[in-house]
Amino acid sequence: MLTEYSFAIVNQNKVANEKLYQYVLDKTYEHTSKLSSNIEVYNTVDEAVKHSDGIVIIQHVGNFITDPNFIDYVDEYIRNNPDFFALAFTLDWEPEKGENYWIEIHGQMMVINTKVWRQLGCPEYGDWIDTIQTVPNYVRSEENFHDKYTPHWIQGTEGETERRVVHPGWGFLKAALKNKMRIDNFTDEMRKCRLYIYPEFESDSLYNAIENKDESLVNNFNQKQYVKGLNNE
Repeated sequence: MLTEYSFAIVNQNKVANEKLYQYVLDKTYEHTSKLSSNIEVYNTVDEAVKHSDGIVIIQHVGNFITDPNFIDYVDEYIRNNPDFFALAFTLDWEPEKGENYWIEIHGQMMVINTKVWRQLGCPEYGDWIDTIQTVPNYVRSEENFHDKYTPHWIQGTEGETERRVVHPGWGFLKAALKNKMRIDNFTDEMRKCRLYIYPEFESDSLYNAIENKDESLVNNFNQKQYVKGLNNE
């Protein structure tokens, strides 16, 4: 590990089932503790960034880093991009929902350089809303990791356009893209090192599936994979 990271676990998407929340919090903490002892729990991404210094790896509860090689990949990324602001799951919704829709930083996991965040004026992360806003223009990679909405990178460019802003991350995105910054997506190697089980989605069903070790009780692919794996423990 070349960089000293802090880790933050958040409940930004508000897992409604209290028993499931405690379960995924404990599991997220358990996996993270194999990488570091510098772990804090917060309610939101904003709290996590505000109270962190240096590089912070923010995870929503239910994000399990299962392979320690993840840190090596992050080390390599930072070595090649020392002035980065955010490494995150960026989603470009225009190809899926139409040109009026703006982009998203999904909250399941992100790596934030708090020094650059402060240089940008400490922007808020930006939660779910539904408004028309004037936002910075951007360009993106032609390639996607999957489907049409997972570009390898996005970068701010000249001008602004009115877009429908719905999805989270708009505060970080507006600040970064206004300053022509590039935000990279997690690489395939990084993605293979973790699993997010979307505990905010059909939480009661997921908790029942975990309790009964029965993947047929859930529909989400990641949830099925996780519950199926419980039978091998």
